[in-house]
Amino acid sequence: MPSTPSDRSSFVPANANTVMPERFSLPEIPKIQGALELAWRTIEAAPRIHAPGVHVFCVHQQTLIVRFLPASEDECFVIGRHRECDVVLDADPSVSLRHLLARAIRLDDGSVALRLLDLMTPLPLLLADGTMQRAVVATGPFAVGIGGYVIGGVPSDVERYETRGGPYRAPALVDRAERLPRAALDAPSGSRRSRITLMPGSRMVTEIPAWRGEGAARVTLSRAGRMVSTPLDESTLENGILIGRAGRCLDGGLRSVLSTSVSRVHLMLLRDGAEDVAIDLGSTQGTYAPHLGGRLRMMRLPPRALLRLGYVEPVDLVWDRPPR
Repeated sequence: MPSTPSDRSSFVPANANTVMPERFSLPEIPKIQGALELAWRTIEAAPRIHAPGVHVFCVHQQTLIVRFLPASEDECFVIGRHRECDVVLDADPSVSLRHLLARAIRLDDGSVALRLLDLMTPLPLLLADGTMQRAVVATGPFAVGIGGYVIGGVPSDVERYETRGGPYRAPALVDRAERLPRAALDAPSGSRRSRITLMPGSRMVTEIPAWRGEGAARVTLSRAGRMVSTPLDESTLENGILIGRAGRCLDGGLRSVLSTSVSRVHLMLLRDGAEDVAIDLGSTQGTYAPHLGGRLRMMRLPPRALLRLGYVEPVDLVWDRPPR
């Protein structure tokens, strides 16, 4: 068994519920550009980090948060209002407790990109062109709006991009794709342009596919003698599947097994390049692998794996992917 806190009285009250956003609670479009300019200048003046990754920033009014996210297979940020998130955005109650997953990834040409995946919240990402999106992959300096916040990234290889002395002076180009881009976008002058690729986001699964074995996976939850299994199709896995008690999480009977030890949005199962991963989304009671011990933030999944969600009334999760 993994180590767990022994004093159940140590629980503190949950964070306040998310306030449904008003129509005009979004930041004005010019604020996105101004926030990016502020973050870009601040990061440019700071000591350089000699490692591939992205400086992830969050701006609310005049408050700036900057965290460096390495481009590593085992690193991610969960962003939201919950105290267990890696980046806590507590100034806007319309931000969900667990709102966004951020991953810094290396593309085939060696450039660094930031992948932002909305966790099926009421408040999607607002682009500078006024459109709302659920998932983006961006290279070069860029920013998006979430409620009263502006969130974005400046990659460690920013000198390879055509900024002309400041971001958005060479505006980011926007395109759409079903899969992750393979390379950054080169400008005719030889430097690269910031590029935002719109991707499919996590979505509500309303029809559970039949278990096909080949090319599919299965998740099984069990607690107190009750067990429920649900097959997962490949395309849904590539967009991310949420496990938890909230209505936006995968059901198929799974939620009937969950206890209150499982957070409303507890875990994401995601096809990440050539591998499957399980990512704890800042859950209150944590995710554990009994054979490893200790609390997990992210785990590369073998063809068969056992995870434990929570520890007061734990729920076991079995992951199965048959050999291809």
